[in-house]
Order: sequence, then structure tokens, then C-alpha cells
Amino acid sequence: MPTFGSLDHERQLAFVPRVEDLATERVESAVVETVVFSAEIAHDVGVACVPSAVHPVQPPVARIELRRHFDSPFGPFAIAFVALTVRANGASLAYAPGGFCDNDRVTEYLRLHYGARLKRASINVERRYPGIEGRVASEGRLVFDALMEKPEPIAPSAIVPVQLLHLAKFEGHLWLIEEDKELEIDAAERGMTMVRTFVAEAFGEDRIALRRPLPAIFSRSSAIYLPVTALIDPAQPAVQGTRRIPQSGA
Repeated sequence: MPTFGSLDHERQLAFVPRVEDLATERVESAVVETVVFSAEIAHDVGVACVPSAVHPVQPPVARIELRRHFDSPFGPFAIAFVALTVRANGASLAYAPGGFCDNDRVTEYLRLHYGARLKRASINVERRYPGIEGRVASEGRLVFDALMEKPEPIAPSAIVPVQLLHLAKFEGHLWLIEEDKELEIDAAERGMTMVRTFVAEAFGEDRIALRRPLPAIFSRSSAIYLPVTALIDPAQPAVQGTRRIPQSGA
């Protein structure tokens, strides 16, 4: 039997965003570069840091994703977040306790319509001689610094996109809200993860400590942020607590 999360949902009420209206539009970005650094974390932390509706993969994995959008209806932007890989309703997802964005319009849109918990930061993804670097600086301090070493091309089809879950208040209740994206990946690389700085508290969950590094992935794609199609009650197994959202024209 899988082990379900044990996050204290009530304690999160003071921190989570309030969603006004669920996303109903498709938001497109033609050119997106993404680098994902992953590492195993302790079993007890992986359980304690995710909601009861989902269960962490074994061994538990944290992924720090930096994504640079070269275009969007809100202008260019970059986003960075930590997420814990989980399973729910037979699908692989990632619960995101917090992150950063460098565009205030995007921050507001993702908060109001998906429940993303984001703060202002400078986010950089650069290809240098040793590999691909990712850095996040917020309020005058470096909160994340990592290198994807020895990148080598891989087939785009080898990448399986992982959708995010955000914990937020909506219509007077606490929900996990899915942030779903449609990606068309045209190039991908795999390398080694080397994390030099990770301030877990800055990303919204101070219990996360990165242990054994896992392969890092870089991709170039287009992306479409999709309307919200489901809400999950964080306090009960997703198979019982999922509420489907009717789509116009469906």
C-alpha cells in the first residue's frame, strides 16, 4: 500500500494564496527553455511535506525547476520553484509549496487562477562552458545555484512532462489546484546535477534537504497553460476527493 502524505493542512491556511477564479483560458508561449535539477530527499520529509491526498514516489524526490519564457501575453518571464514528485489518480504530478517569478503580471495571474505561491526574484538560466547554470536571487541573497554538468542530447520523447499541484483557498475551501501545461518539446539534453546553493526556506518548505543528486534535464519547447480541469481535496485520497471542472464546449 502506498504511503500518503501527512502535511498539516490547517497550518498552511495562513500562507496559501486565495484563488478568485480558476483559469479558463489557454495562455501560449512559443519559446520556453526549462532546466530541472532533481535529488532524493529523506523518506520522512517526503511524507511530511505533501498533502494527504497524494503519496510521494519512493524514494521521495525534490525537483527544482527553472523555466524561461521568451514570449507570452504578459511579456517575457522566468519562473523557478521546488516541487515534490507525487502520484495521484494514477498520474505522476508534483506538489509545489512555493517558488519565484520575475514578472509581476505573471505572478498575479498564476496566483489568482492556479493558486501558485510565488515571490519576486531574479532568475537566470545560462549555458556556460561547464554546462547549464541556473540561479535564483531574492531580496539580496542567492537562494539557488546549480549546474547541469556534461549535458548530452537525448530524444525529446524521453521527457515526460509533470504537471503541478498548488495548495490554495477557493470558494471558502482548501484545494489542490492542477496547473496543467501542454508542451511540444523540440530539443532535450540530460546531464549531472550539481547543486551549490539551495535555501529551502525561501522556497516555502524549510524541511527539504537535498540528498543524492539525480540526472538534470534541459529542454526547449513551446508551452500552453491550460484551463483548470480538476480540484483535489487535500485531506482525502485523490481518488475520492477529486472534483472535475466542466469545460466550455465539453
